[in-house]
Amino acid sequence: MKKIIMFIVLIVITVLGIWQFTRQPQIPLNKEIHMHAYIDIFICGKQRDLPRASEATLTHRKKFVGIPLLHTHDDNIMHIEGVVRNKNQISLGAFFDAINVTFDNNKIFEVKNGDLCNGKTGMLKMYVNGKETNTFRNYIPLATPEPKKQVISLVFDS
Repeated sequence: MKKIIMFIVLIVITVLGIWQFTRQPQIPLNKEIHMHAYIDIFICGKQRDLPRASEATLTHRKKFVGIPLLHTHDDNIMHIEGVVRNKNQISLGAFFDAINVTFDNNKIFEVKNGDLCNGKTGMLKMYVNGKETNTFRNYIPLATPEPKKQVISLVFDS
């Protein structure tokens, strides 16, 4: 009987642990939020940075590219800071639009699916924390303040 109880307790702990680590934090709407995601872009094997600020536009006393709600501070991090009325305002597509970078399910910067990459046909793929996804522009970031807990990789390669 003790073994059965211990087995059940172990299963409950395991299930609760899996649930805790796989659930997505909810994005609070109509409230001030401060979230981040690290953006990792590779084109034909070479890392590509997000645009760098060229003007003296400041937010939090730092130069930025984008808009106050969606911006980057020359750090390859998607900063989401402000009041969100609906989740589509903070989609990955909205972020790239805000920083004026061409991005869709088949293109990033100046390359698009079918272009050559190291002599072979290239294709854009998207990963979130190492797991492939096809949400591209529609991806809604996780509600996490720590950028390295959410790494969005956009890889154009053959």
